[in-house]
Amino acid sequence: MVCCANSTADEERRRLEEAYGGSVSEFIEEGRLVFIDLFSATMGLTLEEGMGVKTIPSLSDLASYNVALREVLAGMQRRELRIRLSFDSLSTLLMYNPPQTVSRFLHILFGRLRSMKVTSLFLLEEAHDTNVISMIMGFCDSVLWIKTEDSKTLVKLESEDRRLDWTPCE
Repeated sequence: MVCCANSTADEERRRLEEAYGGSVSEFIEEGRLVFIDLFSATMGLTLEEGMGVKTIPSLSDLASYNVALREVLAGMQRRELRIRLSFDSLSTLLMYNPPQTVSRFLHILFGRLRSMKVTSLFLLEEAHDTNVISMIMGFCDSVLWIKTEDSKTLVKLESEDRRLDWTPCE
């Protein structure tokens, strides 16, 4: 499942197909890939809901997002699929909602995902108040930091049981 807060579901699908090296239509038709688009309506774009795409009226309509997410998760769980969720990006969510609202929303969301054993990846740019970053990190099992320095990509991992200092990616 891909939750789109920074671009449209169509753009995310094209990027995924480019990275995958082929069409993802089979995964969509099987119900193994669903895009929840929070971006299009917020930007005034018209994107029709259809197979593999759920649209949310606004980035500030977290109730509609919860309903769509619950439907998608229930469908995947019924089919006994291993569920993975990617959310790009919490930073966009924070632009449209107060931090306290996002905190309450994430508390419920992370609890639901954890109880369903969903593997999830939430992207967050570092351009936020340290209190906001700490609050979000508190919900996570692990945090992977990524930065570019001197044309090299470096990663750092922080979790309860592991720590990896800045290491170059190849």
